[in-house]
Amino acid sequence: MAIFLGVFGLLIGVGGYANQYCYSDFCNFLPNLGEGWARFVKDFYGNIATTLIGIAIAVFTIDRANERRAEEQLKAQLIREMGSTDNGIALRAVRELQAHGSDDDNWLTDGSLKGAYLIRANLHDASLSDANLQGAILQEANLLGADLQDASLIEADLQEANLEVTNLQEANLSGAKLQKAKLGKANLQKASLFRAYLQEAELDQTDLREANLQEANLQRADLYQVKLHGAKLLGTDLQEASLMEASLQGALELTELQLVTAACLLHATMHDGSHYDGRFNLSGDTEIVKFRVEDDEAMARWYGVPLEAYRAGQEWARENLPRLRREAGLEEEDVAETGETSQPEETAETEMQQPEEHQSAATSSAPTATVVPAKSLLSFTVRKLIGLFWPFGR
Repeated sequence: MAIFLGVFGLLIGVGGYANQYCYSDFCNFLPNLGEGWARFVKDFYGNIATTLIGIAIAVFTIDRANERRAEEQLKAQLIREMGSTDNGIALRAVRELQAHGSDDDNWLTDGSLKGAYLIRANLHDASLSDANLQGAILQEANLLGADLQDASLIEADLQEANLEVTNLQEANLSGAKLQKAKLGKANLQKASLFRAYLQEAELDQTDLREANLQEANLQRADLYQVKLHGAKLLGTDLQEASLMEASLQGALELTELQLVTAACLLHATMHDGSHYDGRFNLSGDTEIVKFRVEDDEAMARWYGVPLEAYRAGQEWARENLPRLRREAGLEEEDVAETGETSQPEETAETEMQQPEEHQSAATSSAPTATVVPAKSLLSFTVRKLIGLFWPFGR
């Protein structure tokens, strides 16, 4: 309708102008309207033309506004359905979002899902490659087996989400909240986890090769058999993380200061390709050992390294471990846990000067020196160790 009115108004305007002011040979072919009609056209053709064109523009604008409103309502409805706990409804919504929009940028990729509320959404096996989910709220969402390759999940909230066997290759998860998320066997090759929050996350057998984990927080995370070849680990927090059987070979910017804070490195492959020899004396390494840790041969068998390698590792520990633990702030924490404080040097000299009976009394009242207890591991680490080495626990 808008087009018809616009064209009709334009024809009236052009025809009226030509009838009044055109004197060329071409205008001789125009029909003779007679004196009455000629005067009518002269008086009103301009007003009629502009009115019709104005109406056409108004109708077009209103139609476009209605279309945009309907489009936004449909988009909002599809996003709500995408957050459904019903997998069928959620997957249908994903397909519809992908089908709408321009050829180069559909509703999954154009930013329509930024900050979307998708708590507990059942997106199992969803196709979300290249999706822009920046800042989306996906707490406890089920993304098992989903395809999120090249997706943008910057600062997304994925706490306690299920991302097992999910394809996150080259995805951007910078600043994402992944506390207690399940990422077992997920593909995170070349993904960016810069400053991501992964406390207590489960990363069993996860592929993190060439991933960017700089300044990521992996405190108390389970990294069993994780692959970290070529991963960037500058400033990564591994405090109390379990790296049992992890492959650290070729990991970049990984330091001894980071490893000394871990909970477990049992049977891990170190960044230089060697087998972990127990040199960091981590609490999780010997959590379920049923033999004396002073038995070097038994400990070498436990770590799966030659006796000479184990002894060399322990010699390294005697020379370097106290310094590393101090630099990592672990010594102060251990002292706080045991309630022990260092005695001033003058105390020993004063006791030597005291009479024998007073010295014995002071000795009996002084706190007895004890071995600093190792930090307790999380329950999941203990269960993992018991499951893998059950014969030793009998």
